[in-house]
Amino acid sequence: MEEQHALISEMDAWDILREHFQQNDGLLSQLEQGRQIHLRLLPSSPIEQFAHIRELQQIKVAITVIHDSLQGKQILPKWQVCLIWRAIQRLDALVQHALQEMNVPYERPHPLPEQILSLYHLQAILFTRLHDMVREGVEPEISPAWLMHDLTIHLSSWKSFGISLYFDGFGPIDHLAFEELMQALAVLRDVWRERTMLPRHAVWLLSLIPQLSWNNKVFSAEKRRQLRAMQEKLYRLVDECVCGEEGNEKSL
Repeated sequence: MEEQHALISEMDAWDILREHFQQNDGLLSQLEQGRQIHLRLLPSSPIEQFAHIRELQQIKVAITVIHDSLQGKQILPKWQVCLIWRAIQRLDALVQHALQEMNVPYERPHPLPEQILSLYHLQAILFTRLHDMVREGVEPEISPAWLMHDLTIHLSSWKSFGISLYFDGFGPIDHLAFEELMQALAVLRDVWRERTMLPRHAVWLLSLIPQLSWNNKVFSAEKRRQLRAMQEKLYRLVDECVCGEEGNEKSL
């Protein structure tokens, strides 16, 4: 694998991600158009269960090269952030669409249909690698404004929307916390509108959104319906923050 890394540059690696995450003949587009993938149940690491999928191996190498190139960097070009975000978003949509198409109830049967199980594994593999790619080495600057923000949260009893989904499964949705989150993102959207570089720490935080407990099994059907609508609204706003009008058309 190290030999493969040495053969491609950072620019080559981003081109590979663009091919598979953006192009009409890329891996994500093929999956959206109905390509079937099959999980090989090997007694090994999850990535090796997809060793037969050539495109995934290319993506794996590209992400490793980019991860190494990001060492020490605290800002990223906006088009790169947009590319990562939209890939994460499409992976999530793939799984949700497959569940709907195959009419799989939320109380998931065991075992899951092979195609959905394979998509779940593929989503987990790619999401984890993209998340780690922007996470490692992130050291946000601790400024007075940052500290005041922390004090406000702790002393004014503000609630975290993400945490409330994990721990308030039987309670009502915290719409106030959600609106505060949306307001913060709306401000960032305006601040970032003309920027071509974005903070790496912010990118990592935004990549956590799909990991929130949107579909906790204890939620009622109505609560899941409301949360799905809220998730779509949040995703659109994040897309406006990191993609804007120019999106990911910029190049290195």
